[in-house]
Amino acid sequence: MKTYHIEVIGCKVNQYEAQQISELLERMGLQAAKAPQPAELAIVHSCAVTSRAIAKSRQTVSRSLRLGAKAVLVSGCAARWAGPEFTKLGPTVKLVPEAQYIASVLYNITLKQGAPKRLSTSINQGSKAPGRNKQYMMTTKAKATAVASNPVTKPLSNHIQTGWQKQVKGDFQGTEHGKKAVLRPINGFGGHQRAFVKIQDGCDSFCSYCLVPQLRPRLGSRAPQDVLKEIRQLAQNGYREIVLTGVHLGAYGQDTTRRKGRTEHSPAVLAELLRQVAGTEGLERVRLSSLEPSELSDELLEVMVKNPVIAKHLHLPLQSGSERILKCMNRPYTPEEYLGTVDRAHRSCGQMTITTDIIVGFPGETADDFQATMAVAEQVKFARIHVFEFSPRAGTAAAVMPEQLPKQIKQQRSQEMRRLGNMLAKQHQMSLIGQEMKVLVEERRSPNGLQAGLAEQYFSVRFKSEENLAGQMVSVLLEAVDEIGPCGRLLVV
Repeated sequence: MKTYHIEVIGCKVNQYEAQQISELLERMGLQAAKAPQPAELAIVHSCAVTSRAIAKSRQTVSRSLRLGAKAVLVSGCAARWAGPEFTKLGPTVKLVPEAQYIASVLYNITLKQGAPKRLSTSINQGSKAPGRNKQYMMTTKAKATAVASNPVTKPLSNHIQTGWQKQVKGDFQGTEHGKKAVLRPINGFGGHQRAFVKIQDGCDSFCSYCLVPQLRPRLGSRAPQDVLKEIRQLAQNGYREIVLTGVHLGAYGQDTTRRKGRTEHSPAVLAELLRQVAGTEGLERVRLSSLEPSELSDELLEVMVKNPVIAKHLHLPLQSGSERILKCMNRPYTPEEYLGTVDRAHRSCGQMTITTDIIVGFPGETADDFQATMAVAEQVKFARIHVFEFSPRAGTAAAVMPEQLPKQIKQQRSQEMRRLGNMLAKQHQMSLIGQEMKVLVEERRSPNGLQAGLAEQYFSVRFKSEENLAGQMVSVLLEAVDEIGPCGRLLVV
């Protein structure tokens, strides 16, 4: 086996982890498959936040099998939560809920088509993962025994074996489940011009609709020096924008301050890290991926205002504009408090771009509740709204709440909210016509020089240039917003 392909479903954290997996595979001697050649190994780094995300993950596995992958490894949250939905798709589909074990799986199983059924079955037998109730993979020791006892599977790929030997001293550590790869900091970001950097994992908020606290580890924050070292390397490798991300980004530092018995609150720790990241040589833009409204501290706002490198953009999930529904969701703020946070952000920085997430069709949501959410959205004038239809997740409080709404109502409200979101987005973009903006060029779209990139305000801008400017930060004068979107004129190269 020589080639691999990774499909990633879900959040920015998943995208970061997929890049870590990719770099691990390449250190082991595998190469990314080049179209139209199919990959021998497919990895689906999955998501379980909604039923649609699980369905998309499952469809991606099926497509990989149809394209001829000799093995499909399913990692990530859906592998933990819905493992049987994947393994029933075929004997060559393996679950690796924790990505660190991918190398062990590759080393200990053959990826030849036609492997004995008893081996294929044994690989998917479950032993429980630490702290989890879902089926996990059999231990590496058991897998190695199964392989060793079967003469057909003894000759493993030279690529995998050689790669393992190179890595075993520096990349692997013994655990109760065998060899667990240390997923290193990343050096690039898979063909993208921006790089996401995960600085935190885990969440203990337990919103009533959310599975994440059950699927992710406990709160954990990376050491500031490790984050800064990784970002310096990415900047040296040509990345001009870094997005700091985490499962619960605003909780960065919360675990370390608790352990050390210190009293400073988490937002202050995040603010200090953000200040240091903004000082990285070669970096032209830093962006925060998402913050809870209650976590937008004065310290964070002060750092954002004082550092021109930091994007004046905040993603603050609203979820609902109804106080009653927010309580049912176990969200720690009222609509009035949310509006107060937005007002404080605008007063600190005159042109702060605000984007959000909204869930429609939550159990018991009345027409008045929905209209209250529409009213808050109009008052804030969101630059972008990510709309989610409520998806009941077994194991969450919301899944068993009374007054579950029919699919038709959820779809109608979703469509109405999306229409409002599109209108508000266009209004926001049109309000900026005539302004010069910094645009990170992401792609060249056509031979006639049409290019596109991401503005600080978090929307794509088209412009023309004969020179391919992908990866560069350029100045563009926004001139119009047409049926496709914002467009402008290149000012400076």
